[in-house]
Amino acid sequence: MKFLKRIEKIKSENEDKIVLARCGLFVVAVGNDARILSKEFGLKKTCMKRGVCKVGIPASYALKYLKLIEDKGYSYLLYDYDKNTKEMIEKYRYIGTNKVEEISIDCPSCENYKEQDVIDIFELLRRKKEKNKKEVNGEKENE
Repeated sequence: MKFLKRIEKIKSENEDKIVLARCGLFVVAVGNDARILSKEFGLKKTCMKRGVCKVGIPASYALKYLKLIEDKGYSYLLYDYDKNTKEMIEKYRYIGTNKVEEISIDCPSCENYKEQDVIDIFELLRRKKEKNKKEVNGEKENE
C-alpha cells in the first residue's frame, strides 16, 4: 500500500484527529489536515493531485509545530513511516479539546495547483532515449 493510501486509511479511522507522518526529513500531513495546518500556521500547501493537498514540516521543527497544534487544542496522531517495511508505526497520540473541521478547497484556486503542467519524467526519459538512439543510428548510417 502506498504512503498516501496508508495515511488516508488511518485518517478514515481517526476523522477527529490530525494525522501526521514522519517520512524522511519531513513530517507530512495530507488532505484536510494539510489545509488546517496551512490555515492555522501559514505552512505552504501543495496539491499532490486534484483534491489532495499536503504540507511538510521539517523534522527539526516538528516539536515546535506539535506544541502549536496542542496550544490550539487539536487532537493529533504522530506516525513514523518505515521505508523498508512500508509500515506506519504510531509514535505519539495527543487528545485535545477541539474537533477537526472540514475545510473545503477548490484546487484550481490553490496557488500551487497545476492542472495540465504536470511533467512526466518517465515520458521525458523515453523521448530522450529515442532521440539518442536515432542520432546513433544516423551517425552509423553516414559512416
